[in-house]
Amino acid sequence: MLPALVAFAPAAEVPAAAEPNVKQWRAAADRGDAEAQFQMGRAYDRGLGVKTNATEAVRWYLKAAAQDHPKAQNNLGDIYENGRGVPKDAEAGLRWYRRAADLGDPKAQYNLGFRHLKGLGTGKDATSALFWFRKAAEQGYMDAFIRVGGMYLEGDGVTKNVPEALRWFRSAADWGDAKAQFQLGMMYHSGVDVPKNPVEACKWMMLAARQGYEDADHILGQLNSTLKPEQFAAGRKLAEAFVSGKDAAARRPAKEP
Repeated sequence: MLPALVAFAPAAEVPAAAEPNVKQWRAAADRGDAEAQFQMGRAYDRGLGVKTNATEAVRWYLKAAAQDHPKAQNNLGDIYENGRGVPKDAEAGLRWYRRAADLGDPKAQYNLGFRHLKGLGTGKDATSALFWFRKAAEQGYMDAFIRVGGMYLEGDGVTKNVPEALRWFRSAADWGDAKAQFQLGMMYHSGVDVPKNPVEACKWMMLAARQGYEDADHILGQLNSTLKPEQFAAGRKLAEAFVSGKDAAARRPAKEP
């Protein structure tokens, strides 16, 4: 860890989650409230206020899913895909992901895209993968931005297009996604696919490290030991400007670039 290099503006701490009120959820769930049924399923799924119980998790998720609760449907996709409390069934998992995705759940849209990309429960289909990743990105789901950027960077099912990959990574990075910031930093650090730019590499690595992205600390150490002091200082200045909101490019909306 290099606290002296990235302490210019610590990322905000995430407040502690409130204790789940399982008693209230159960009462509402018994009355047929779909959100409460989802919360009961989640409680048993993750051991929130109750002991983990996969069978009970599935029971409550199914009740909520029957009322078109998309998050419950998405979680059922994961449960069936991995066989938690039910027989493992990748195709059933895919069906639940699709139901939730069709209802507009961005996480389910991402999950469905990923399974089309990798051929999990279905044949590989990059066109469908890209379609669902874009749907998720339209709702600001950052992992979808990174996945689309990766497809264009690697030519994974699409024609390789480095400028397009950079647009997707930059859009997520501008909204503070540490993984995207690290990806940009690595591209500028390595000089693969883009011209090498140590100042930009420093900027993005500092921003990623500021959020606790450990691999960024390692690369920052390399940069600190190999770059001229003025180069490192320039990268730091750019990172500070980004954090203070003075970056020349205003933050783009969290949607498809």
